[in-house]
Amino acid sequence: MRPGEPIFDPEALPRVFRITTGAKSVVAGAGLLLVVVAILFLFLRPPWPLQAAAGLLAMFGVLGILDAMISRIILGPEELILISLLGRRRYPRATFLSAKVENDVVCLELRSGGWLQLPRTGDHALIVRNAAHAWIRRGISHH
Repeated sequence: MRPGEPIFDPEALPRVFRITTGAKSVVAGAGLLLVVVAILFLFLRPPWPLQAAAGLLAMFGVLGILDAMISRIILGPEELILISLLGRRRYPRATFLSAKVENDVVCLELRSGGWLQLPRTGDHALIVRNAAHAWIRRGISHH
């Protein structure tokens, strides 16, 4: 590092937004609560439909925890990547025109019309919106 060089470059890519530790804690707590309730419920030996429902609750809790650990938004050099438990979605930077926040959700305007809602990360929505908007503008200024 050279003298006077910033320690953290907010313009550096890729820029990764993960679910915040606080949000992960809430998801993990809720997921573990679902698992514990489901296990306790199974010990009561209710009829099989209720046992199946308890099993589904436990599975839902575990999947919620896993999704919170895996999910992220990546603003790469030339593409946006959304990663979740359900897979990856990639969007070229040229797909987008602008970014806004609506009801605390970051939305990216698509060139084809419509909006892409980004998953919530637990970060303040304006932080994600500003980074996404700057990323989109950087792509527009290079073309």
